[in-house]
Amino acid sequence: MCARYGVTETDRQVDMEKLYADRNLQISTGKAGKDFAFSEDDTLIVSLDKTGRLRFWDIRELTDETNATASRVNSIKVDMPLLSLSTASPAEKSWPTS
Repeated sequence: MCARYGVTETDRQVDMEKLYADRNLQISTGKAGKDFAFSEDDTLIVSLDKTGRLRFWDIRELTDETNATASRVNSIKVDMPLLSLSTASPAEKSWPTS
């Protein structure tokens, strides 16, 4: 982070409004997520929602090196999972333990 987002040597709080204005990168899961995990190479996120649906998201576009070095990034939204799996019957709720 840099001083443009309010980060200094003594104050490590980020001005989120400025950061999101320059770097609006989103993953839209649709439902409230209960848990998530990143792949080892940071190209995939796995999310689990409260209905027990396990979804795999391709986030390579969000983690592209050009986004890290650019001063401003066009808005990017990932809203279609690569794969969805149901971990429970529709009548059951899933309660992650992490």
